[in-house]
Formats: sequence, C-alpha cells, structure tokens
Amino acid sequence: MKRPEQALQRSIVQYLNLCAPDDLFWTAINPVPGKTPAVAAISKAMGMRPGVLDLLFIWQMFPFFIECKADKGTLSKNQKETIELAARAGAPTYLCRSLDDVVRVFAARNIPMRGSIRSAA
Repeated sequence: MKRPEQALQRSIVQYLNLCAPDDLFWTAINPVPGKTPAVAAISKAMGMRPGVLDLLFIWQMFPFFIECKADKGTLSKNQKETIELAARAGAPTYLCRSLDDVVRVFAARNIPMRGSIRSAA
C-alpha cells in the first residue's frame, strides 16, 4: 500500500461517520498531503503550524488529538513538539496505528460510540 497513513485515516473517518455520537466534535486538520510550495505557503500564512496532528476531537469540553501512523511510521520533530505543546495546553494526543487503537482511545475516554467494528486481527 502506497499511503498507509491515508488509508488508516480514511478508515477512521468512515468509522466516525457511522458510529460517533452526535455530541462528539471531530475534524481532520490539514488533510491535503503533498502540497505544492505555493499551497504550503498559503497554509502557513493562514496559521497552519508545522507538525499539525491529523484529527482533533472535543468531547464534553475536553479536546484531544489522534495522530495516524503506519506500522513503522515515526513522529517528526515538529510533531513531537506539537504533541508536547498540546499536552501542556491540556489536550492529550494518541498515536494510533490501527482502527482498533482508535476504538480503544474512545473506550478509554468513555465516549459512547453508536456501534462497533470487528477487528481485522
């Protein structure tokens, strides 16, 4: 698979569209990969920061992030710095390498999903 992190994020979005409770706010952040230098410059001028994480959630007034990574994917220096800053601001980040990881995050945060998935494993 050429873009495993994109595939993972798409599967998470499908799951959220089917199962997320109505009062869970979520959005992808900067979902356009491989930007041209011009588009990257526009994003930066509009406030996009390097190392931005993949998904933002707000549940009962508490924000958190999910960063999608392939099995062997690693966090960039900017992502590590963003995770530290988000944590200091009160928003934890979860590194997820599978949809099962995401399901576990919601369970740990006691977010009542409207359905479940069958594990591929």
